[in-house]
Amino acid sequence: MDWKAWPKDSGDHSPLHQSSGVMGVEEFNEALKSRLDGDPTARTGWGSLTDLVVQVGQTNCRLSPDTTLEGVTAYLRGVASAGGVYSLVRSTEDVVRRLVPGRRPQRIRGFYLYAESPMEEPRVVAPVTRAMDHWEIAMLVLESVAVLHRRGHQRLRIYPNIAGSGMAWRTRVIDVDTARFDDFGVQWPRAEGAAYAYTTAARYDVGGMLVDATCTTDELADHVLQAFPDPARVGRARDWMYAGWFGEMLESARQHRNLPVGDEQIRVGDRMHWTFLPAAGNSVEEPPPFR
Repeated sequence: MDWKAWPKDSGDHSPLHQSSGVMGVEEFNEALKSRLDGDPTARTGWGSLTDLVVQVGQTNCRLSPDTTLEGVTAYLRGVASAGGVYSLVRSTEDVVRRLVPGRRPQRIRGFYLYAESPMEEPRVVAPVTRAMDHWEIAMLVLESVAVLHRRGHQRLRIYPNIAGSGMAWRTRVIDVDTARFDDFGVQWPRAEGAAYAYTTAARYDVGGMLVDATCTTDELADHVLQAFPDPARVGRARDWMYAGWFGEMLESARQHRNLPVGDEQIRVGDRMHWTFLPAAGNSVEEPPPFR
């Protein structure tokens, strides 16, 4: 439903509805809490909030009258654990304009706070930060794997390549002790099995977590582990040779501002090397074999 077409209810004179015009999201949240505390069994009347513009970062939003008590309760529960982060996700009409607290790109059933202007892709809208390019987001993923190596998950390895369309870089993070492999000149993990995956085609949606410039490698590392059945134990063993190789590969990617490609190797002397794209003349010897 278009917010401009929502009906207006002038009969509700609660403090929330008296605050017409623009309201910041934190003030809005407090007003919602006061509304629930004053009438915890209310299931109608949200439609009278449609005169209110809720400002979330630099995004103006409107609350739909279809919002339910259960939806508001779930929203406020999410706010409590979101650390001040808000994201726009896809609506049921596949339009990126529905606001949720936190970084997960999932809608909240029964809570309908819509941006006045949709965006092209799901992303964090508050706090307001600079935009991230594809390289920065991909490097955030790779840096998070380095964090996991430092934590002791050194049997986690990356397998990056270019999508068949040639338009996106992608990588999978797998546990070499549980994955199954094919060998077509390059040993490569099969598609089935537990893995963490990211493609730059998804932009800010990094394996089910919306990232922005405030997202830390530790936060994303925690999220990567959740892709596996046993997060505490996955890949947890010493593999100093691979962890050391990974650090050197990362340094080359940082220096040349490009990304590794593992299935298009070149021969340098008597060794096979991984390449990088966009091409900048750098390569790195293929990772040490695992046992």
